[in-house]
Amino acid sequence: MGADARALLGVVLLLTLPTWPADAVRTANSDRPDLLPTDCGRRLVRPDEAVRPFIVGSGNTTAYYGQYPWQARLVMYDANARGYVHHCGGIVISQEHVVTAAHCVVAVVPSQLLVRVGDLRFDGRERFEQEFAVASFHAHSQFGTGPGLRHDVALLRLRRRAGPGIEFGRYVQPACLPAADAEYETFLPCEVSGWGRTSDGAPISEVLRGVSVPLVSDFFCGAPEVYQDRFLPGAMFCSGPTGGGADSCEGDSGGPLVCGDADSGRFVAYGVVSSGDPLGCGRRPGLYTKLSAYVDWLLPRLQLDQEEDAASSTPVASAPHLADRPLGDLNQTCLTPDGAAGLCLHLKDCPKLLQTHVGNRSDLLARPLCGLDAASTPLICCPGRGCGRTSFSPPEYPGAALAKDATELPWIVTLSKMVTRDGYATFCAGVVISDQWVLTSATCATTSDLKVRFGSPDIPSTASFSLNVVEAVRHTEYLGWENSAQDIMLMKTESKISFSSIVNPICLPDASLLSTVVAGKHLLYAGWSRPLVKWARTKVIDFNVCGSVVEFSRYLYGRGLFCTKWTDLDFLSVKLDCASDLRGSVAMDIVNENGIETWHVVGLSISGLGCSDQSVPSAGIFISLEPHLDWIRSVISEAS
Repeated sequence: MGADARALLGVVLLLTLPTWPADAVRTANSDRPDLLPTDCGRRLVRPDEAVRPFIVGSGNTTAYYGQYPWQARLVMYDANARGYVHHCGGIVISQEHVVTAAHCVVAVVPSQLLVRVGDLRFDGRERFEQEFAVASFHAHSQFGTGPGLRHDVALLRLRRRAGPGIEFGRYVQPACLPAADAEYETFLPCEVSGWGRTSDGAPISEVLRGVSVPLVSDFFCGAPEVYQDRFLPGAMFCSGPTGGGADSCEGDSGGPLVCGDADSGRFVAYGVVSSGDPLGCGRRPGLYTKLSAYVDWLLPRLQLDQEEDAASSTPVASAPHLADRPLGDLNQTCLTPDGAAGLCLHLKDCPKLLQTHVGNRSDLLARPLCGLDAASTPLICCPGRGCGRTSFSPPEYPGAALAKDATELPWIVTLSKMVTRDGYATFCAGVVISDQWVLTSATCATTSDLKVRFGSPDIPSTASFSLNVVEAVRHTEYLGWENSAQDIMLMKTESKISFSSIVNPICLPDASLLSTVVAGKHLLYAGWSRPLVKWARTKVIDFNVCGSVVEFSRYLYGRGLFCTKWTDLDFLSVKLDCASDLRGSVAMDIVNENGIETWHVVGLSISGLGCSDQSVPSAGIFISLEPHLDWIRSVISEAS
């Protein structure tokens, strides 16, 4: 919380009523009682019976226990602190779901987070506090597109330890969600709460605080002297004094802005704390994600989680047609009921079926043509290609990040060679392109004793595995640096690769679907950079610019290569250095075919070239793979 007048901190307009009449305001909860609790938005603890934490000193403006029962706190593990530290706020909306800001989660993995509800202060365990791990989350796929933090919303699913999840009571309650067509009335007094800074430069507050703020018109918020193009009408709104003052601040992100309905006494979560004035807190009204605009985005995801819960509680024997299929066919090829080729996936990862079965998906889940996964969740046969499939959708912001787990880029593998009698060392990367072949650089064939590691190459686990290489085929025209455009090799594994959610082939380029790789085209870089898998947005640049700073450029220019640079360097969240990345890193392009997205490998990196000159922020030089498709296919077909 930040304010020009610090006395405003904690001065909250309380709309708590002693009785609870019937709802006088329509909400998403009343529209969809099958997905959201109808008993929501209640402040059960009155101010006259409030208990505040004991704090020494004047100016005690903290919240009392039960004042913001829908407030959640996200904490993240910090290795330096050897414990969990405050990360963001959140909004409780059901017994197993919390809404927060997308920018709070896009660069972290679920296992790093814990969610605490009923929490008030940092020191010690609260008597009303409940704590949950995060099972998974959905961040809006368009988050970060355009200026500012657009579409800054995410849905967390909590991992239940026992029972129904969050236990509601006097000190923990869900907020109501607004109806999709809810009107936001200018000057409506609302409340924002969190553990954010109380002023610029101040530390994060160790106690929950809240302040009353009025809603501000879109006209004011989008004015050139306020937020201009950072403001997206219809998807954002502003709240706070127009001349500055009471406001949310750093540390409040992801938390709730709720508005009370005087007739029913219920509080509706109108917004998610998103961002504010970059020059400091309290100078302008804060920017919030408008939740009414995202109700239709949230509801299908709540429904999917509910259906997965129902499916996992159904005995395996009761599901039809399972006796004929083995369990765990995730990412295996299949045939749909219409006879079309497809891939075994969870329903949430099949956009085409999601769009065509919005109302009732029970018919799909009742016919799990691919059996059940290890968690007894039904798998459906999703029509489309069996390659390049992943639920990963890289956001525009940040421009680069470490992969959260192997499911994001399941085709990335590492190559290792024997360095001692009992040990192997990783020295190259590659991508899976079929059930027995890996694509990598020809310079990686330095020894005959090689292994390929699949699934979580950065974090050994029971799900990852290795296979010996039995054949390594270099491009017939590769002789060395002078013809680096043929620095390509295919490696055959000793047995067929077992595909799963963490191991899956990437598609080879398809000229009928992909546009030509030319200057200005945006691609995604992916590779294994010691010790983690990472991705980054890149842009193809003119080879004349790139080639002028590259050693051996006289051999490289115009020979089936292309050059790239990192995009949005100011927003990268991980250090990028193509010179340190392993050979075998790739450039990828995405194709949307009939509503189904697949990734295609279009380039193979030549490690270290184009990295040294700081005037050209290069992501390296890549071999264009399209001219070599005939060679790749002939090698695979002849070996089979």
